[in-house]
Order: sequence, then structure tokens, then C-alpha cells
Amino acid sequence: MAIKALVLDRDGTLNVEGPTEGGYVTKPEDLKLYDGVAGVLAGVRRRGVGLYVFTQQSCIAKGLLTEDGLASIHTHMQTLLGQGYVDGFYHCPHGAADACHCRKPMPGMLVDIMQQHRLKGSEVAVIGDSLRDWQAAHAIGVPFAFVRTGKGAMLEASAVAPQAPFFDTLAEAVDFFLPEGEKKS
Repeated sequence: MAIKALVLDRDGTLNVEGPTEGGYVTKPEDLKLYDGVAGVLAGVRRRGVGLYVFTQQSCIAKGLLTEDGLASIHTHMQTLLGQGYVDGFYHCPHGAADACHCRKPMPGMLVDIMQQHRLKGSEVAVIGDSLRDWQAAHAIGVPFAFVRTGKGAMLEASAVAPQAPFFDTLAEAVDFFLPEGEKKS
């Protein structure tokens, strides 16, 4: 079955981690996309594949960012992406001590995306840079690929690297799931 949607981690996958302690992006002007990301996502859009972002934003629980502030950051990201716009942003605002179904490595955000957009696990692929991203996808059997940006290169070199493909760029990871010319069926 063809991939109908890509779910992407945000920080470390699409953009450079922020300048604050903990790597948080807390202001729109601090959001810096990795080179080529907008073009890659525009290419995904041309293939007719949906794009969703799932992002852990514990900075909200810590009082470093508000929900409105996060919405402003995502609006700014949409502007930077242009034709590579994202169909939906899903986030977990909770801290490590909070019990929730959405905080990675729990798969709640992925489950929500799949349910709300009537997608089967075989129609979705996830790309991220961290062990938690992989764990969330692995928990529900969704295909996953790592990028070496963000935490990806350090993870690959560690003893806990999962059995999943690693790619230098988002473009390579996207091409792994969507070979050139493939369109959604």
C-alpha cells in the first residue's frame, strides 16, 4: 500500500533546535529550518502526500511558552515552508512528570493523526531524529526512518540505536518512503 501521509518530528528534524537551555524554540524568530526543508516538503505536497508534524513541547508545562506562542511559531513555520505547508501540527504540552497518552515515547499523537485523518498504519511513515520518535512509531507498528540532524547522528553512534534506517538529510529519508515519481493512490 502506498504512503498517504508523512508524520515528521519538528525540532532536530525540520528545524535547528532553539537557542534556549533545553533547545526550545520559544519565539517565531528563533525557528530556523534546515537547508532544503521547504523544497523537500513542497515536493511531498506535489506527490499528493499529507504532511503532519508531531512535536513534544514540554516548554509549555515549564512556563517558557504558551499555547498561543506555539501557534505563532507554527504560523511562522507555515510561512517559511510556502508550498511545503503542513496539514496539521500535533503537540504534547506536558512535562516529564505528567501522565498523558501524547508525550513521546507514547504513540498518542500518532494515533490521533491516524484516527482524525482516517489513515491506516501501512499508509503512514514517520521521520524523526530521536529514540522517542522511533519508540512512538514502533509502539503502533508504523514505518520509521531517522535523520542524522538534531540528535540522530549521536543516536546512531550509540549502543541503543534501534534497527531503523538513518539518513543524512530529510530529502533522503523522504525518498526512502516515497521513491521519486511515486504518487499517493
